[in-house]
Amino acid sequence: MKRWKIVAIAGGLFVAALGAIMAATNPRQDAYEAFATQALIVYAGENLCPKVPLIGRTQCETLLSTNQAEIRRFISQGTEWRNYFFLSVYTTDLAISNWLPSYHFETLGVFGQFIVLQAREER
Repeated sequence: MKRWKIVAIAGGLFVAALGAIMAATNPRQDAYEAFATQALIVYAGENLCPKVPLIGRTQCETLLSTNQAEIRRFISQGTEWRNYFFLSVYTTDLAISNWLPSYHFETLGVFGQFIVLQAREER
């Protein structure tokens, strides 16, 4: 019986410590916006810039890198942050116009990291 109590107490302390670590490393929305901005710039540079014939890939990539503040603002306006104390879920919907595809992202923030759970293009 004594051994069982020790195991129960140790398990409880472990769970409490894990919860405290998760709460302390739960990323905030500003960290997500920085992550999403860089991810969008990389994605657009690799997937969209090669399809822009008028200005060329290099100029397209330059436009992306020089407009990071505007891209971040665009992401911020389209993001809903759900904070669950130990982790966060970010839902981002990006749409420029009706004649271009829009994008939907769901991202998990936990232990100071971001994991993209879902990314889809919507027409």
